[in-house]
Amino acid sequence: MQCSTAPGDLVPNGKRGGKMNARRFLVSAVVLLASGVAAPLWAANIWNGSAWSESLDPGDDVEIQGDLAWANLGGITSFGGWTHTSGTFTFATNTTLNMGAVTLNGGSWTHQANSTTAAGKVNSINVAAASLNVGSAFSITADAKGYSGLNGPAAGGTNFGASHGGKGGRYNNGFAKDTYGSVTAPADLGSGGDSGNYGGGAISLTTSGLMTVDGVISANGANNTVGDGGAAAGGSISLNAATFAGTTGVISANGGTSTSGYSGGGGGGRIALVTGSASLGSVALRAYGGDGSFNGTPSDARGASAGTIYLKKAGDTYGELLVDNNDEPRTQFISNDNNRLPLTTPILSGAYTFDRITATNAGLPEVAGSASVALAAGGTLTTDANSRLVVGAGTFVPPATFTLANATLSFAGTNTKTWNTDLTVAAGGILTHEPNYDIQINELDLTVNGNVTVDAGGAINVLGKGYEGQAVPKGPAPGGSNWGGGHAGQGGYYNGTGPSVNLYGSILAPVTLGSGGLANVNGGATARGGGAVILTVNGALTNNGTVTANGDVNATIANTSYNGGGGAGGSIFITATALAGSGSMSASGGSPNLNYSGGGGGGRIAIVTGGGGFGSNSFAAAGSAGGQNYSAHGTPGASGTVYLQDAATAEARIGNNGLVSPYVTLLPAATDPGDDLSAVTFMLSDEADVRMTADVLAYALDLDSTSGLNLNGFLLTLYSFTDRDGAPFTAPGVYADNGSGFFDGVAFNGGSIEILLSPVIPEPASLALLAAAGLVALRRRRRA
Repeated sequence: MQCSTAPGDLVPNGKRGGKMNARRFLVSAVVLLASGVAAPLWAANIWNGSAWSESLDPGDDVEIQGDLAWANLGGITSFGGWTHTSGTFTFATNTTLNMGAVTLNGGSWTHQANSTTAAGKVNSINVAAASLNVGSAFSITADAKGYSGLNGPAAGGTNFGASHGGKGGRYNNGFAKDTYGSVTAPADLGSGGDSGNYGGGAISLTTSGLMTVDGVISANGANNTVGDGGAAAGGSISLNAATFAGTTGVISANGGTSTSGYSGGGGGGRIALVTGSASLGSVALRAYGGDGSFNGTPSDARGASAGTIYLKKAGDTYGELLVDNNDEPRTQFISNDNNRLPLTTPILSGAYTFDRITATNAGLPEVAGSASVALAAGGTLTTDANSRLVVGAGTFVPPATFTLANATLSFAGTNTKTWNTDLTVAAGGILTHEPNYDIQINELDLTVNGNVTVDAGGAINVLGKGYEGQAVPKGPAPGGSNWGGGHAGQGGYYNGTGPSVNLYGSILAPVTLGSGGLANVNGGATARGGGAVILTVNGALTNNGTVTANGDVNATIANTSYNGGGGAGGSIFITATALAGSGSMSASGGSPNLNYSGGGGGGRIAIVTGGGGFGSNSFAAAGSAGGQNYSAHGTPGASGTVYLQDAATAEARIGNNGLVSPYVTLLPAATDPGDDLSAVTFMLSDEADVRMTADVLAYALDLDSTSGLNLNGFLLTLYSFTDRDGAPFTAPGVYADNGSGFFDGVAFNGGSIEILLSPVIPEPASLALLAAAGLVALRRRRRA
């Protein structure tokens, strides 16, 4: 009988490839072939937990049946098949192990823990194989094997968690450190939390064939279970497979959870999965931020943000960015008086392009720092109701034609973002900005070099994104004991000392937030002011949707005897070559909807176009109604301002939507931005009530039968005045009372009106410069 062999087969004389091999010759079976040739089946080299069945050589097929340390490999890094049935194999290096077909049925792989920042990554799991099958009873784990407690690029400490892909949470002592690492090729260890809390380790698996994951692959950060220490951050998992499958597998790089004291959770880690398969099966991918703790109770306000997951499948050019935080919305304390802002997943550096960006389950990816994130041509942004893409100090590059549909994109910071695109905000699409606190740190300031279309069902919406409403509300004209916040118009009130007269903002180029309403110390709800939309369109704007900067509405609470006022309307400032459509734009105050509560004051709108009118759009910047049965309880806020300018028109409308308020709109605002109003016609209507605070030069004023003007001892200079009777009055002269009968609705109170001779109508070019000059001056003052 003839025995056939192949290169690398064991032969009776003990040689493999010409080298002596002490491995014993084992024949477990003989297969009789039809040709009469028998082929031997060689047994694998078995590790039984204490010794190999024979001496180990490079290229051996091995079977692991017990705990195996790195030293037991004898420096060999290349194997044939690898079968694992029980025990734990511990990697103790960054060296890559090369393997043939890998079958992991039972037991686990792990790596030794790392230590300090100075030492860096000295231990990780690195395997390159022909194929890899992770069975349902097997785990590849690097949990708590990263940087030791208090070590790493973004280590945690007392009260705050560590960061990596996601930002660590905090209680009230210090801020978590910045995120780090690569989104598309993660390899870093997770940073340690407080003392004793190790970050997640690092795992890299590559196959030239099929990778199947039905078990667990994890690099989670350690939990904090003692005292006020912060939890650790998740580590890194990088998977690259020619083809990929799995049904029950779980791949996770979660941040640790704090379950003790007053402490922050650990930030999520990073996962990348690159494959030629079109589907990832039903494998779960998780890089969640860990919960924080408030005296042992789970706390979102102290929890950490999610890490990043990068997926690239068949058909992708650039792949997908996924941020998912397990439906755990995170906030961070801004100060120690319970004020919080959302906690994002910031990408701080690097240049990335994605086919898809997906934020889900309270995921908040942010383009921050010096990072550049581009969405490829034909790419999609997808978010759910609790998630959004945040564009901060970094650069977001949309495709040349960008449609935002059924997704939310939010701006952070006050820097102007510039997009070279034709933008469509389609149904379900929302452009917004992040909320503010006691200073203006966030606004929607966007320049689009192209056309902008807001479809029906689409929205530019910064409702309630202005100054905070708290027990001590924020903003220049905050609410008070049951009165609403102010902006262009005063807020309404129920009782107390009365609304603030410190009104502010520009008529021609508004960029300021609405002030917050009060959260009554006896249990009233809070209401933020409206945010700020600053949109420059170097093309045409078509609005068939909504543009909203209203103040927030106080929610109903159990104790309706004590309630705070509504937030004031914010600002909308839009410049475009043309405006069309039949949508709406609103910067009105927020209604408290409760007893004993004043409505928020109106905000400001300015629309500047190159000509052709303003389409069929509607505009509103009214004060809001007060609390329930407001005639006996809270009163409405006063009107804001709406400025409309094209090549032939410069008109400022002040109207309160028919709501009668004892409070007023100041002209100019107490904080005077220095608007040049000489070409502006003021239209007072719908229960507007205006009180002057300084001498004013304007082009004309039109007063309807429901509105009033209080000169308050100042001089109003005009070319034309139209009173409640609707008759223009242009006779030159100075008028100190209503003896002429032409100033019905004006309360002089020591003031006077001067009508100038031969009005000079400004050139269209001069009109076009008014708002632009106002914006530049206002921004200089605001940022000084």
